[in-house]
Amino acid sequence: MFSFSKQEKDLKELKSVLLEFYRAKVDKEVAELWESKELNDEKIEEMLHSNKRTPYK
Repeated sequence: MFSFSKQEKDLKELKSVLLEFYRAKVDKEVAELWESKELNDEKIEEMLHSNKRTPYK
């Protein structure tokens, strides 16, 4: 994806831009879920204490 520039500074900047892009998308989605009441403090607390990991075989 980024083969035209090998400089570490450019790679860090790209990572930062991508991180900000996805952070903004997540913030928007969470705000919409909160406003629609699909997400609330109780559900967040429930998620914090749940174990959703795939069991190892």
